[in-house]
Amino acid sequence: MGDILLQNAPLQVQRIQNIDIIYSDLRCLAVGGRNIPGAVINAFSALLQAKDEQTADYVILSSYLDPIVMKGSISYGTLEENILAACVSTSPKELLARPRWVIPLCGGSPSHWVLTWADIGVGELGMFDSIPGQHSGSWAIPVSLQVFLKG
Repeated sequence: MGDILLQNAPLQVQRIQNIDIIYSDLRCLAVGGRNIPGAVINAFSALLQAKDEQTADYVILSSYLDPIVMKGSISYGTLEENILAACVSTSPKELLARPRWVIPLCGGSPSHWVLTWADIGVGELGMFDSIPGQHSGSWAIPVSLQVFLKG
């Protein structure tokens, strides 16, 4: 594993658009067979958006929206903070200028990631399930609708 991650990786914290990534978060990518934490999903989403920032017509929202919207958790900040954090300028105008909103969500049994999206321009809502046949739409679509309606 020393070849994959730097020797001093356990002592480092990487900050990507207000998301702290620590060694234990990344270990799942190097070893495999482990759940990928939301912090890694959110950091990857932030990097992807930063790469396309000038031309993107999409925004990837925080994976923390599920516990905020459905469980009332305040551990990850407010709904508004998490939605606006998806845009570099944290401006509602920038967010509304992007017709495609994407939300990575983790849940179901077995617990796994799904990717939900809304294309506001055409009124379309969809989902990609990483484990087809698990009927993840029964929990993921209601969460997405709550976020999109409140957002």
